[in-house]
Amino acid sequence: MTGKLDFPVKISDQALNLIQSMLRIEPEERIDIPSILKHPWLKTASDYEIDEEDDDHDFEMGISFRR
Repeated sequence: MTGKLDFPVKISDQALNLIQSMLRIEPEERIDIPSILKHPWLKTASDYEIDEEDDDHDFEMGISFRR
């Protein structure tokens, strides 16, 4: 509600920028989906191969999602 975000671990500046852009308080200030898809972090992250069996990193990051 205040726009102040605390992250439990260090993340890259590009990832931080993307997250903050998506979570702006004012909806009209939020990044749109085409811009998200063009964001440098998303392009960089897609270069890494993801091991679907390795959920340890997700757990350590405090991330949960449905597959």
